[in-house]
Amino acid sequence: YLTGDPIVRWDVSFASWLHEHSNPALVTAFKLITIAGNAAFLALVVVAVGVVLLRRRARNDAVLLAAVALGIEILNAGLKLAFHRPRPELSFIHLDTYSFPSGHAAGATAIYGVLVFLAARHASVVRRVALVAAAVVLIALVDFSRLYLGAHYLSDVLAGSALGASWLALCLLVQHELRR
Repeated sequence: YLTGDPIVRWDVSFASWLHEHSNPALVTAFKLITIAGNAAFLALVVVAVGVVLLRRRARNDAVLLAAVALGIEILNAGLKLAFHRPRPELSFIHLDTYSFPSGHAAGATAIYGVLVFLAARHASVVRRVALVAAAVVLIALVDFSRLYLGAHYLSDVLAGSALGASWLALCLLVQHELRR
């Protein structure tokens, strides 16, 4: 990023290409889809599911969900401050925060991932496959919405998804070890 690496040049070229080939109807659709990765929306989902888990006396699951959600927001904010990467110039939405990594990608990956983990643990194989497939599609749509709307570069989104998956894996590992 700082040295003009080929991936950075490709990021800018890809962002420009997407902007040039954009369609107003798709811009509108992706503005709706991107809400599924918004921090406020994800917080509402986490609170709602957390309440359900607590009512079912699944305290450990509620703690896991909260740890994943709070941790990914803190990690993402810290990395944005550490990298200070400006957002793409060609954008259909304007944000005042830094670009790297994508918070939508990180949050969607971590939170939808933990929700699938919690829902799929006691489900049939067919239902597990359906849940994972649905989560992958939703996360991919949120990720692509950030690219299409010009809010992020491809490397921002890939880093966000990798961050979300890594944080989720670490939280699941810690939970597994604590249960042992």
